[in-house]
Amino acid sequence: MSEVAGQQLLRYPQGAPVQRVESPVAYHRLYRGVPTYRWWRPLVAVLLLGVFVIFATTIVLTLGLVIGAMTGQIRFDSAANIEQDIYGLVELDAANPLKLAIGLTSVAVMLPLVPLALLCAGLRPVGMVSSISFRLRWRWLAACLVPALVVMAIVSVVSFVIAPIIDGQPLGSMTVDPGTFAVSALIILLIVPFQAAAEEYVFRGILMQTLGAWVRWAPLAIVLPTILFAFGHIYDVWGLLDVAAFGLAAAWITWRTGGLEAGIVMHTVNNVVLFLLLASGVLGGTAVTSDGGSPFALAVTIVTMAGYVFWIDRLATRRSIQRRRELTPPPLPLPYAPEAVPRNS
Repeated sequence: MSEVAGQQLLRYPQGAPVQRVESPVAYHRLYRGVPTYRWWRPLVAVLLLGVFVIFATTIVLTLGLVIGAMTGQIRFDSAANIEQDIYGLVELDAANPLKLAIGLTSVAVMLPLVPLALLCAGLRPVGMVSSISFRLRWRWLAACLVPALVVMAIVSVVSFVIAPIIDGQPLGSMTVDPGTFAVSALIILLIVPFQAAAEEYVFRGILMQTLGAWVRWAPLAIVLPTILFAFGHIYDVWGLLDVAAFGLAAAWITWRTGGLEAGIVMHTVNNVVLFLLLASGVLGGTAVTSDGGSPFALAVTIVTMAGYVFWIDRLATRRSIQRRRELTPPPLPLPYAPEAVPRNS
């Protein structure tokens, strides 16, 4: 065995095929270490994921509409009211438990569909989308919780306390009924972790690894999924830039630490706090709108996410978190296994 340009050349005896396996391999290149890797398999996985998501989302929306009809949230007195209520039901309103559950669940269902798509495309083990350890590193995920909470506390104080006071519009009081807020808060705490993790598995997971399987250059695998992540949100220009800054930081730290854990934790903490604030009505509204961005909010996101990335990177170094995976050579093909090779060869 010899190493050429960072690749191991696995030479099997008696003219067996030569297989190239990169080692050590970064997170975005993990597909290249799969013995069954072919260039088209990642593409098949992404396409299958798209089909699965459409099917699962349709089921979630259908169930939501049925519940909406049963609870009287869809009026049947006229075609105009039916159409209006149906469209209104799929709008994300944090103070409406049914709308909130539909919106969050329609994203959360992607979480199990990512490994299913990999499995169907023949990219195994499916755990490689989680990290270079081929699983979620739960102790490392827990270690990222303190930095995420501190960073989100700073964001909340600056954005929702200090900035409104400076603008002469301090944070309002709670306007939502306590019972309704309690139900919404329970939905947020139960579903948001899966919703946030699902977005990480899609945009920082399967999409990053798909691009990384085709192109070694890491920035491409980091930036392109970030652009898709940003345009997957219904915000104005400043809002899209804000989401892009968040996504870029999550993608970079995923590549840097070799797994999705740090991104999942920050995404979850961020979304839980923001949805709870929306559900309470203290922000002046409860629905997710397209005009919530601003240059100030973008600046806060850039500074705080840069701090989070630096903190996580230093923490990973102190904890000796493995950033790349050393791949072991795959077993010899059966015709060339040691027991099948003549002793006098």
